[in-house]
Amino acid sequence: MKTNYGDMPGLVMNEKTGHARMVQAGKATLPKVTPARGRGALEKRTLSVSNPMPAPTSGAWLSIVVMGQPLGKPRMTRRDKWKQRPTVVRYRQWCDQIRQVAGWTKKDNLLHPTTLTVRAYLAIPAKWSALVKRHAAGTPHLHKPDIDNICKGVLDALIENDQMVYRIECEKYWDNGNGPCTEISLT
Repeated sequence: MKTNYGDMPGLVMNEKTGHARMVQAGKATLPKVTPARGRGALEKRTLSVSNPMPAPTSGAWLSIVVMGQPLGKPRMTRRDKWKQRPTVVRYRQWCDQIRQVAGWTKKDNLLHPTTLTVRAYLAIPAKWSALVKRHAAGTPHLHKPDIDNICKGVLDALIENDQMVYRIECEKYWDNGNGPCTEISLT
């Protein structure tokens, strides 16, 4: 099924595949690929669109809070399929927990451009003194796991075709007293 966006005349999106294309007078205009000069590289002439594609609905269509320590995506190899390291097993359980909280049994295929917002609250180490814990609560977390690995983990857990995510807002803080958790929102 194809959807035409009213704000952008001529832009048609195939809802089955999620691909957009420009249509003029009943003919599809696709990017042309021509050989470039030197070393056989390709030069792409892409379509330019003056304003961004409008979101189908306003507001978050998924907003969840996943309790538990947020995890970054570990580096994985083919070997992890049969000899599962504890880090990879924990990561896969965390991804399953995210889908369970969202009420999904499998990853979602996005049909529209989407924004991902992630706010991670990581546990304060138990060996820190009470004074340091009090000062650290709710402040930015500047240690591992890296923020990009946390976002990769959330994307891998929820979304099959993550090329449809055009904007990511990701923050990580020390636990603010409510326990370690991950707040996830898709708009």
